[in-house]
Amino acid sequence: MRISNQKIYNEEISQKELKINKPIITPRSVPSSSSQGTKPELVSDVNATPAKQEAKFSLSTLNGKEMKEDMKQSLIADKSGLVNEEQMQVAVVSTLLSQISEKASIAFVKEFSSLVAKGDAVEDSVKTALKSLVTKGELSEVDAKVINGISFRASQLDKNLEMLFDGKGGANDMTIAVDPVEIAIEKASKVISDMKSGSLKFDERSLEAPSNVKETISNGTATGASASGDSSLVSATGSSVNAGGGFLWKPSSDNNSKLVVLFPPSISGSIQSAGLYTSVPPTSENMIESGRFSGVGNGARTHFRFSKSGGQYSDGIYAVGILKDGSYVSYKISDTSSRQESKIGK
Repeated sequence: MRISNQKIYNEEISQKELKINKPIITPRSVPSSSSQGTKPELVSDVNATPAKQEAKFSLSTLNGKEMKEDMKQSLIADKSGLVNEEQMQVAVVSTLLSQISEKASIAFVKEFSSLVAKGDAVEDSVKTALKSLVTKGELSEVDAKVINGISFRASQLDKNLEMLFDGKGGANDMTIAVDPVEIAIEKASKVISDMKSGSLKFDERSLEAPSNVKETISNGTATGASASGDSSLVSATGSSVNAGGGFLWKPSSDNNSKLVVLFPPSISGSIQSAGLYTSVPPTSENMIESGRFSGVGNGARTHFRFSKSGGQYSDGIYAVGILKDGSYVSYKISDTSSRQESKIGK
């Protein structure tokens, strides 16, 4: 049995902000040829250009019992014994990569850990870490897309199969998806087993696909329309807006001095994700960064946080909220370094 190499990450929810601990990477033993067979290890000359890898991953090589054990040892539950969908994806990716090589699995976790420690969103970090393996010649692009697709589907703990949620939020929050560790592992294992048998179809998932957004966003319905019909902005020196106001672009948050965007209460409960884009309609090609959901408050407004301060983004970009019906709301930010707000309730 393979001994898992990592406790990937955990969440601790404070009153102010979700904190993701740095992963703890513990020593692992490499299985002997007598117990499991020798797994291929990728060997390369550090001075040479990494060779393009051939596809190696196959569901047929997966051992269900060992897979469950690997995921169990990789996950850290919260104080209530729960894990969320984002945690599950990291555990599933690491487990699937180990079927190719221990080296690839360990390299993925190290890269992922580094990205999360810098404040990058979890799903974005998964994709970036996979791309890093491809760039370094440790993983084929085909395998990276297949593993991204399988892990995205296998990590779903609720009925919404189009996005991954974390475990933070208030009562009746539709963007929370958690389960006890054992149940979450059983769900993931059942999905992968069904894929292996052919009873469940799975697709590759692009490493460029926006996090928590359908790969094809525009559906021709209310595309680009504001939920309130008014997305005009006023500066902080203009009309006064109280805590129960509308849209807010706050370049420097009180928590970490990085950008936080608040969407109006009129769409709270309807917004499923948010991001920054160079133009609209929003697509994977014009996305700058996907926001990290961090709760609802300050007048029932939905908060999304980003990795930089507002002024570090180019002027004239768009803050976009993707709604559950596939439409979106957008706000053009003329001066990213300045606090900007919309009219109350807009």
